[in-house]
Amino acid sequence: MKNNSTFSDEPLSQIEAPLESGEMLALVLIWSRDEPARVGEVWLIPPTPTGQEWTLGRGMPVEMGGGRLKPVRQRPGSLLPTGPLISPRISRDQLLIRVEQNGTLEVENVGRAHLYVRDQETKHTVIAPGDLLELHNELTFLCVRRPGLIPLHPDAKSGSIHVFGAPDVFGMVGESTQMWELRRQIAMLAAQSNHVLILGASGTGKELVARALHISSVRRNRPLISRNAATIPEGLIDAELFGNMKNYPNPGMPERSGLVGEADGSSLFLDEFAELPAALQAHLLRVMDDGEYQRLGESGPRRSSFRLIAATNRSQRHLKHDILARLWIARR
Repeated sequence: MKNNSTFSDEPLSQIEAPLESGEMLALVLIWSRDEPARVGEVWLIPPTPTGQEWTLGRGMPVEMGGGRLKPVRQRPGSLLPTGPLISPRISRDQLLIRVEQNGTLEVENVGRAHLYVRDQETKHTVIAPGDLLELHNELTFLCVRRPGLIPLHPDAKSGSIHVFGAPDVFGMVGESTQMWELRRQIAMLAAQSNHVLILGASGTGKELVARALHISSVRRNRPLISRNAATIPEGLIDAELFGNMKNYPNPGMPERSGLVGEADGSSLFLDEFAELPAALQAHLLRVMDDGEYQRLGESGPRRSSFRLIAATNRSQRHLKHDILARLWIARR
């Protein structure tokens, strides 16, 4: 039995109402032989009576109307139609799909492309969220449950959010749940004065996160002071961090304010922080607590109001426990 309802060919923000009722079963394209740019497109399966039949295939339907599933890209607050599949090796009517009462999909292959599920060729199968559906050497779909309409981000209505898929104000790109959780962490931590540890593998953008924390904080008017901690020679750690007075330790030595002094009123970003030996990490404990430090050769203490932003691709066990106790953690 065919259903006369179908998705409109015009922008699908017009069908928000029936999609807001909750999650829907859907097929997400995760691989395409001929159209790799389509990866990520979604065939949403509307909540319909048990046994309702839908068609998935190539091109436009011979007769307009009918229960034909159409691909879209989901964007917050809207669905963007992407046009029909074009592969000549996919039939116009390739799959018949029925929604079952238990939240599964009954799939019948009626087209020319061979269907594989769980590495077995089949003409008729039942799939659930998490299953892969492969049209052999042509397309691979992942069965999922997802909102029919992704809600708008709270800032979108005010116009203070970046264009979907474009770099945000920090230069970071991504719209996944993990990326938005990272942005939430940045906003939360930027409003605090606590020192921060950024964890993440090499190449994942920890420095971008550090800069985002700095420019989102009250310290944004002062430049971020950055240094790769792994490049600081072990014998010069105090001089590099805290500086030295003029002519100390040798005549002719210029006065240096050190990284802590340079970061007064700003943020100090130390990348590869865990490469510092534990004994050298301890040199930072006092200044992290109350901002007090001492330049080499000087008898009196100095103070620096700075925020330490440390980053590492190593596990937390490489850091002293008393250093970890002073750091709030953000994961990249």
